[in-house]
Amino acid sequence: MRFECNRTDFLEALINCSRAAAQKSTLTVIEGILMRATSTGLHLCCYNLELGIAKNIPAHIIRTGAAVVPMRFIEMIKRLPGERVTVDCNEKLVVHIESDLTEFDIIAIPADDFPELPIVESEFAVQMEESKLRSIISQTAHAIYNNNDKPIYTGALFELNEGRLKVTTLDGCRVAIRNETVNSMGTNRFIVPGKSLVDVSRLLSDCDEMAEISVGKHNVVFLIDGYSVVSRLLTGKFTDCTSLFNTSGSYTVRVKTSDVLAGVERMSLVISESYKSPVRCTFSENRIQFTCETPVGRADSVIACQSQCPAITMGINNRFMVDAFKAVDTDEMRIMIVDRMRPMIILPPEGEHFEFLIMPLNLNDGPQDKKDDTAKRGPREVADADYSSGNEDSEADFGDDTYDD
Repeated sequence: MRFECNRTDFLEALINCSRAAAQKSTLTVIEGILMRATSTGLHLCCYNLELGIAKNIPAHIIRTGAAVVPMRFIEMIKRLPGERVTVDCNEKLVVHIESDLTEFDIIAIPADDFPELPIVESEFAVQMEESKLRSIISQTAHAIYNNNDKPIYTGALFELNEGRLKVTTLDGCRVAIRNETVNSMGTNRFIVPGKSLVDVSRLLSDCDEMAEISVGKHNVVFLIDGYSVVSRLLTGKFTDCTSLFNTSGSYTVRVKTSDVLAGVERMSLVISESYKSPVRCTFSENRIQFTCETPVGRADSVIACQSQCPAITMGINNRFMVDAFKAVDTDEMRIMIVDRMRPMIILPPEGEHFEFLIMPLNLNDGPQDKKDDTAKRGPREVADADYSSGNEDSEADFGDDTYDD
């Protein structure tokens, strides 16, 4: 194999594809990058048996062939001085790299042992702008469960229904939903691993170029700017959180996104991994007061808002609020609250193109408060919500209704 190509384009494709390489595996070949030179150009691919990223780039092919190079190959290409690079792999799998007056040699692995990417027979496809798909992922990623004891929640549920796309993530303490209009009139439901979506988002840009999602029985393919990202799908039961977003009887608090985010971030200055405490949020007429006290210190901040609600105090995890408020893409937001033990719901000023939900923490103000809080809960409320203020990673049960994928 011997080819010559533009170093910048080559390096960019290598870096993007390398995100799908295995970190540590008993199968050494999947820790590298497959390079295959054919008469039509240069094919690059990494595949860790769950996620694969492939890209074809233009190159002057002098001799066809294939080899798998280790990750160190990327650093060698990065250090080359010239704009053109020549790569030559001989029959002994010694890869010679040359650009201007700089040369490297590195040992490759036979390409015959590299697993083939799954062939996805598309049963459903949808197209949307790259900027829109990137926004969908960024607004739901913060609520993806990061513990493998319940693998189904480490992914995002995509529901397509006659021109509407709904993406849901949850981790037991919070829920994120993004609603979007798409050009597909079919119906489908599938769950994409969160790690795959993170890698997909890195390939997306804020442009109007179209990205395509093609769904098969066991895999999904994202086609983005010449890249093919193939991911396995998750199977299992995904909780239906619809009933938790019932806002009847709620008080509406309208507030500037930057103001409320800054208020919570001030509380974070006295919270650490060693000293965790919920932020005491007191909502009242036209103001929100945040208070937090830990062995590190105390913080208090008041911000203006638009509301007519009576004084309601609830405890919320500061990190959960920061993640949700950062995901808001509007200058203002609506915060819907009922009482201290009901979820906080975050919505845009108008409509519901995003919906975020955060479960409150028990402030442990006294036995009578705990008794009253228990009495307020209905049969559809979260059973495990009153975990202690120092254990924000405890998981709540979001109900019994499930989707069976």
